[in-house]
Amino acid sequence: MEISLVRHGKSLWTENKPITCKEFKNWVQKYDENGVFEEDNYPSETFKKVAIAKVIMTSDLERSIKSAVLLKTDSTHISDPLFREVELPSPNTHLMGLKLTPGIWAVILRCL
Repeated sequence: MEISLVRHGKSLWTENKPITCKEFKNWVQKYDENGVFEEDNYPSETFKKVAIAKVIMTSDLERSIKSAVLLKTDSTHISDPLFREVELPSPNTHLMGLKLTPGIWAVILRCL
């Protein structure tokens, strides 16, 4: 048996304006709930792996499910929250109105 980990595709949610820490929680929800872009090309090694896979397991987030469907639609797919990445902390504060891009908030909150 072989287990391969594949990152989900690029989210359709692309909003990147500076936001407060409190607004970041809503941004993450939209990022998770939207599907993914269908790319023109995918890595050939990824296609090789999914072509022989009997089961594809994903998190229950829309972006993960859609990524699996784009790679292979005829295999068994199992989606479960167990396979989600670790949730980011979401402080319920504005931190004095500090606004940063979502990518910067993600780094800061992961470090915490």
